[in-house]
Amino acid sequence: MAEWHKLNKKSLPPINGPRFLLLRGYREKGGGVLCVAHRDEYGIRYVGGEGGWKYLPDEEYRSSVWQTVELPWEGGVIK
Repeated sequence: MAEWHKLNKKSLPPINGPRFLLLRGYREKGGGVLCVAHRDEYGIRYVGGEGGWKYLPDEEYRSSVWQTVELPWEGGVIK
């Protein structure tokens, strides 16, 4: 299983890399909100309900973590 990474300069996902899982507010009592996200040259975008893709506000970086999506297949064949 993939591990969770904090959103800081040392461990940001690559720009224009593959989509990843973003857990917003992981320290909150309810456990946070899990989203699909993508990093571009302007920041981290996540799927935010009916409004489509939204940029993660700067104040939420410290309360969010991310991890890569592990696909259950390799080269078109299910593992």
